Amino acid sequence: MGPREEDNGLFLLSAVALVCGMIAFVPWLLEPTSPVASKGAQRVAYERPAPQEPVRVIVPFTPNTVPSQR
Repeated sequence: MGPREEDNGLFLLSAVALVCGMIAFVPWLLEPTSPVASKGAQRVAYERPAPQEPVRVIVPFTPNTVPSQR
């Protein structure tokens, strides 16, 4: 029998959503996490901030409304 023809779009949408959800969720479950390593990395980040490079400031564009003036 199967679903009616009007419900095929909804059925396909829900099937694709479930498959995409499982593709995103399963690796998240299997990802190894080490609380000791993550705390150490956070501690180093707080102790030594990365050196910042000078920032180049760009002025806003001002159009040349007078062509004779260059």
